[in-house]
Amino acid sequence: MPTPARRRRAASLLLLGTGLLLSGCGLYPAGSGPSGSADDGPLTLGFVNGGDSRFHTCLQRSVEIAAKNNFARPVTANSR
Repeated sequence: MPTPARRRRAASLLLLGTGLLLSGCGLYPAGSGPSGSADDGPLTLGFVNGGDSRFHTCLQRSVEIAAKNNFARPVTANSR
C-alpha cells in the first residue's frame, strides 16, 4: 500500500475510534446517571491485584489508602 493510502487509512481509523469514544461518553441508563443516581452510597473503587510480591502488596495498600482518603469504598481481589 502506498504511503498516502496508509496515512488516509490511519487517519480514518483514528477519527472513527475518536467518534465512537465520544459518542459513548455521557450516556447512562435511565435513572443511573450523575444527575439521577439510584445509589446514594459512596463511590466503590475496584482493584484486582496480580500477585503477592512486595510491590503488589504496597500497590494494593496505596490504592486502599487513596480510596479511603477520597471517601470511596475500596474492593480488592487477587487474580491468583
